Amino acid sequence: MNILLLNYEYPPIGAGAANATYNIAKSLVELGHRPIVITSAFQDQKGRTIENGITVYRLRANRKHKDHSNIIQMIAFIIFGFLGLRKILNDEVVDATIAFFTIPSGPLAWYIKFRYGIPYIISLRGGDVPGTETSLNTIHKILKPIRNLIFKDAISIVANSKGLAQLSEKADPYPVKIIPNGVDCEFYIPKIYSRKKSNIVNLLFVGRFQEQKNILNLIEHFYETLKVNKKLHLTIVGNGPLKDLILSKAHNLTIEKNLSWLDWQDKKSLKIIYRNADIFINPSLYEGMPNTVMEAMACGLPVIASDIFGNNDLVIDQKTGKLFPLKNINKLKDEILELSESVVLREQMGKAGCERVRKYFSWKNVALEYLKILKQYNKSISKS
Repeated sequence: MNILLLNYEYPPIGAGAANATYNIAKSLVELGHRPIVITSAFQDQKGRTIENGITVYRLRANRKHKDHSNIIQMIAFIIFGFLGLRKILNDEVVDATIAFFTIPSGPLAWYIKFRYGIPYIISLRGGDVPGTETSLNTIHKILKPIRNLIFKDAISIVANSKGLAQLSEKADPYPVKIIPNGVDCEFYIPKIYSRKKSNIVNLLFVGRFQEQKNILNLIEHFYETLKVNKKLHLTIVGNGPLKDLILSKAHNLTIEKNLSWLDWQDKKSLKIIYRNADIFINPSLYEGMPNTVMEAMACGLPVIASDIFGNNDLVIDQKTGKLFPLKNINKLKDEILELSESVVLREQMGKAGCERVRKYFSWKNVALEYLKILKQYNKSISKS
């Protein structure tokens, strides 16, 4: 089957959804299918390429930054997508489309169905769902008619977590199927724990520097934790629009000697960073299903995370890590202190988390679930 994957973000740009798109495409290749990706051009990466068996079309979208985009660039992706689709679909045979994000990929998937009769699946990723981010409420209200048009003609709507599915069904009257994200467990392998008492406990955050990730609160509570235990070090990996504000806050709190800052890392470097850490922290305000949490768990790290949809689909409280309520974020300090004081507890939780993601979350299973939807649709069409 030739399957078109639409996403305005695809490696090397973007974060979780870009990573998901690549890994689903890679798994489709391994399963004997032919994925075709349409995404945004970035710097000198443009036009048509073949990458690891994946056909990739990178269209002009005026993308300026690897780690973040804006509404103008999303609109540009839609416009240049419409302009480029005719030639691409004349050159390629496409049996079905998977559109990542209702906006901006959904309108392109809808047009492909309208113009060429090619069925599509909408894959919800987080910020495209009303209720995840309050600052987008007005935009979501404006886009509701477009969203309903896209959903109405989709053969299936998929969310990567139970909470995201519930939010979507609350906002729009369409059923949502849950297909969780996966993790590359052949690449991300468990760290080797040492029972030797270490002077420093290494905490790790990986993600985009934006309001959703709640990094300012993490910095504040790390500062409070250091008042009790000074033998802590926090490494923050990523970049984004709040970088200057976050750096300024750390400077004002005079905790820079306990902090390390790293820009976005390639996959091999990130694996080393995970395996050198002791505890992974994700204090997000909302999530779809966070890839970084799964990667950290696959590397054998216990996870301290906010008790929100997405995080609590992955982290089993008191077994694979610790969940703290956003309404009582002071609990974050308590959880850091408890885990930092016991290497035995960290090892137990890390091993339990590793076993969990290896058992339930693989990209091959994710790809198979999408294929199952398409096969069921094709079967229903052939019967009618």
